[in-house]
Amino acid sequence: MDKKIENAIFHIKRDYEAILKYMMTCLNNKLDYSSYMGVMPFFCMYVLEGYNYLQKNHLINADCIEQQDLNKLEVCRSKGVKLHSGFKQKSFNSINDFNRDEYIKFYKAAFPKSKTRLLPFVDNYFICCVDEFPIGNYHLYSKKVFDMEVGSYIPDVSKRVYDLAYLLANFSSRIVMAIDQRFGKDMIDTHTVKMDFKYIDLNMAYDYSNFRIKCAPPILMAFLDVLCVLNSYQKVFTVINEDSIFDVKVKYTILFHAILSAKDIVEYCERSKIDIQMDEVLKNHIKYLDKTYVKNELRKFCMHYDFPETTWQNDSFTEMFEKVFGKPFKEISHELSFALENLAERLQEYLIVNKL
Repeated sequence: MDKKIENAIFHIKRDYEAILKYMMTCLNNKLDYSSYMGVMPFFCMYVLEGYNYLQKNHLINADCIEQQDLNKLEVCRSKGVKLHSGFKQKSFNSINDFNRDEYIKFYKAAFPKSKTRLLPFVDNYFICCVDEFPIGNYHLYSKKVFDMEVGSYIPDVSKRVYDLAYLLANFSSRIVMAIDQRFGKDMIDTHTVKMDFKYIDLNMAYDYSNFRIKCAPPILMAFLDVLCVLNSYQKVFTVINEDSIFDVKVKYTILFHAILSAKDIVEYCERSKIDIQMDEVLKNHIKYLDKTYVKNELRKFCMHYDFPETTWQNDSFTEMFEKVFGKPFKEISHELSFALENLAERLQEYLIVNKL
């Protein structure tokens, strides 16, 4: 078999195994959906990219998964992976409409016969935290990832996340079995994970005094989406995941789009004359991260399996990172972890002025 294809199969199988173990650990431990939703769009991306590569090269049967299930994965991937990269007026308006219409929905549920008014005790927004770190929020799931129509309401969002998690685990196991018939029970062994979650209901239409941004709730909510995904990686993903190469793929992809999202949100606010109380130190740090870590060739290696032809000695993925950064792969991994954690810490310090 062609070396390039062998290398791709190695990565696809390894990533699918990591996803399978991760999802089974979450499901077996009955973790709250808020704890792992932040990384699921990236898992959907790997499952779809791996499936497409294997199918294109006639390595699996096309009927491994039904089209409607592929569509579910594609929606999650397309809406979630890029976060708020390319943030513009349309993005602002979409979140603004979501915020307003969700408030109206909750108000009418509480006061069905009353004309809608702004009241501080009608909550239309939800945040899940671990150790005071936001890891998930209502907008991220309902609008950003699942692309529910503005103003729609599904009483049990957790059921929808569970179904997607089960689909990822089930599909991953079938693909691995198709690649390697020696697949055994030991591969899906999971470990016990204990986490204490804190749940906070907020009113983003009326009063959000816990946060620094006070004049533009859509901007605040966009930044919170970015922060939640960063924290979901470092507070949940790193606790469960055991694969070092898969870790770098997920970590770099999240960091890549978090940096672009933060940069594009700030630039939109500057163009639109929206004062978000962000000092020049943080703005310059975001620009530094953009210049240092946003590398399109690495994004392609992290998000796709059809690696470009070149003279690799061993593994194209690790060697590409070493070529770009000029350091051993393990050092690069530590550096990316620090960059991601530092950005999350700075954003959290900037956004949250009172304890949640």
